[in-house]
Amino acid sequence: MKILTRKEFQADLAKMWSEAVHAEYKAQIEAAVLAEREAFKQIIRETPLSNWFQADVIEAIDKRGQA
Repeated sequence: MKILTRKEFQADLAKMWSEAVHAEYKAQIEAAVLAEREAFKQIIRETPLSNWFQADVIEAIDKRGQA
């Protein structure tokens, strides 16, 4: 058994906490991001802009979501 220093213990605890939070909320965060992208695309569709500009912006939003 290895005895940890205070810094090692804190680092390990922070890593475990971060991983637990990430696992717990990952799906919710991804769903919120997707909903935000879709809402922004809808705003672009409803804004009086030229069709080519709307298409370019929506395409850029979709590409960003795939990155």
